[in-house]
Amino acid sequence: MIQFLRTFFDQTINGLVIGNIYALTAVGLALIFGVGNLINFAHGSVYMIGAYVGWVCVTQWHTPLPIAFLAVIIVCGLLGLLIERLGLRSLQNSARIAPLLEKYRHLLKPEVIGNTEYGLSLTLQKVVAAEIAQGEIIRRMAKFFETYDLLIAPAVMCPPFPVETRYIAELDGVQLDGYMGWLALTCALSITACPILALPGGFTPDGLPVGLQVAGSLRSEEKLFSHGAWLEQLLGHAERLPIDPVIRP
Repeated sequence: MIQFLRTFFDQTINGLVIGNIYALTAVGLALIFGVGNLINFAHGSVYMIGAYVGWVCVTQWHTPLPIAFLAVIIVCGLLGLLIERLGLRSLQNSARIAPLLEKYRHLLKPEVIGNTEYGLSLTLQKVVAAEIAQGEIIRRMAKFFETYDLLIAPAVMCPPFPVETRYIAELDGVQLDGYMGWLALTCALSITACPILALPGGFTPDGLPVGLQVAGSLRSEEKLFSHGAWLEQLLGHAERLPIDPVIRP
């Protein structure tokens, strides 16, 4: 019976401590969102750093417990201030883009205006959903690179076009979505967070260059540079100088 009561008491205390940690995290999220209209997910990281500082103070430096608590509070407070000044404050100032857009709208091309207005119209829920979706893409890419060393794809979906053309609106009879449609392949790999090399891949029958983008696994920049040098040798472009612009009447 005594052992049961002791276990019950220990588990009750553990539950209260863990519950208070979750409650503090929730309160912090609610306060930051209510005041700054932003979500800051750095609580776990700040908590981990605070725990590490406390552990070092107590076990390595043999600091008295009250002083260790004070050191944790100071370090976490300074870290929170740094996050606010370098990260959150710049995001809060993003609303200032709207007045600038109205003031200088006549100097901007329609595509930039459309992009800015679309970005300003995004709700916090949509931004968070996009962050979650990108996280899933990053995890799937990590799984892909457990089997393959590289992902090689064209840099864009079409060869270079005349400078007078603003952007490619249609390709092989398919209407592209907006002025960024022809850059879909480039954008798709950019959101994977993988390191990417851009390499010359060859030429079209008209002599126009074709680019390749070569993606490697996360934090594999050294291997990617090595693979890029090998690909340049394989494709015969390692010793070639940049080509001169093609000038047509």
